Parts: sequence; C-alpha cells; structure tokens
Amino acid sequence: MFVLFLGFLGGASSDARADAFSYSELSVSFGQVKNFSCGASPGGVCGAAAVVNSFVYLQNIYPTIYGTGLAGETLADQTDAATQFADTGWTANGQFYQGYYTRCGAACSLDVYTTTEQDWITTHGIGVGSTVLSTYYSGSPLNNRAPTINDLAQEIKDQEDVELFVKGTYATGPKMGQSFAHAITLTAISCDASMNCNITYQDPNNPASPQTVAIDVNTLQFSNLPASGITGTAQIYAEFAESPVPELNPSSGTSGLVLVAGAVLMIRGRRKIPTS
Repeated sequence: MFVLFLGFLGGASSDARADAFSYSELSVSFGQVKNFSCGASPGGVCGAAAVVNSFVYLQNIYPTIYGTGLAGETLADQTDAATQFADTGWTANGQFYQGYYTRCGAACSLDVYTTTEQDWITTHGIGVGSTVLSTYYSGSPLNNRAPTINDLAQEIKDQEDVELFVKGTYATGPKMGQSFAHAITLTAISCDASMNCNITYQDPNNPASPQTVAIDVNTLQFSNLPASGITGTAQIYAEFAESPVPELNPSSGTSGLVLVAGAVLMIRGRRKIPTS
C-alpha cells in the first residue's frame, strides 16, 4: 500500500520521501469547451470553461448521479453552460442567478467563484445523493491555506474533478514582466520515491491536447503554459474539487461543503453522501 502523507500532512514540509505513485483520470472523459470572450470578461472565461469541462467529467464517471444535468449532453450545450456560468446567468426555481464575471467584473474573488459553483451545482438537478465542494486558497472559508501536492494527489486518487488557478509573470515577449492568471483542469499526478513530481492538466485554450509538466513539490510551481502561449513560471495558488465520493481522511483537517438540491451543509474532517 502506498502512503502519500508520511511526513508532510497538514501543510508541513513537503520534502519527505514516500513510495512512488501515479494517479490519473481518463482525459477523454473531460469536456472540450474552449476558452472564449464574453461581454462580462473580454479577456476570456477560462474559469468557466475549466469548471464546465470538469462537470462533464463528473457526468461521464458518475452518470447515475449526475445524468447530463450539470453541463449538458453536447458540446453546444456545454459551451452554453459555460456562457451562463460566466456571463449571462441562469434561472432555477423562479430565481435568477448571475454569472461569475457579472457578479464582480474583472476583480472577481475566489470566494465569488466558490459561491457561483455552489449555486450552479445546487440548481442543476444532481439527483439522489450529494456533491462535495472543497476549496483550498488563502482566505477560503473551507480550507484557509494554499493547496499542497498532498491535496492534488488525494483528489485525483479519489477521482474528483479538480480545477486549479495559477498565476505568474511573463518571462518573454511583449508582455514580459506583466502578471498573468489562468485556470486549468488537473487530470493526473505522479511522483517518484524522491518526490520528483509531474502533473497533467487540460488547458481550456486547447482542451484537446493535455499538457504534462514537472512541478515543484514545495512551491507548486511549473514552467510555461504552452497552450496559452505563456512563457514563465506558473504557481498553483488555488484548488477547487467536486465529487460525490466521501474520500476525506478524518485526521486530515480539511473541510468541504456537501451540496444537495436546495441545501448546503459544511462538514469537517470527513465527507458523507446524504441520500433521499
């Protein structure tokens, strides 16, 4: 049995040694919505495209729970879902919900992204059972800390969908020295016994071509985002994960939101799936 958490649970030093491991999700199960511009976000809607592509994964892996209610059945449906999530909003049970970017414009916070996801999941017919939403970023009401390699590995091991927010500075080109931010979808992670690690991710600017990169286990930094034309060091600073699977270790100290239609329940240290 592989034990990943030896020596660096709970945000402790990540330079411990452990057995080699490799966890992955079927890349063909993710959606193929490409990043696009909209009125509320002319620079693109990478966060919306990434989350809808992740929702397609949940539909494909857990069809008895989600059906096609989270993202729709066709690419056109899924692109429309991303447009609603990002810009135009949606109506459910007689109530209108604003899209992510229309809630706050270009200065949207991670908390607003969290509440938009929460609203989307609880209004899109998840059927019997529940979904757990976990967030990791500074200021998160659930896990007020940056994500770790530990978190990424556990979520992929448990077959959750995982969106990552990255930031950095352009190292070359006309934007050299300027900052960038982007959203990607994690699909695989592996580390050798010396904790030399790689991740594979889907970039919404080219969702059909998964990217594999080496990642620093301590800083969660990696080089370049070629599908987005970015040369520079990117750092993962926020993680969002959704799953119907109760996978949290009771001693992990992490928290999640159990989302059921019309209700939200915050839990700590473990996850459960209420059924009706």
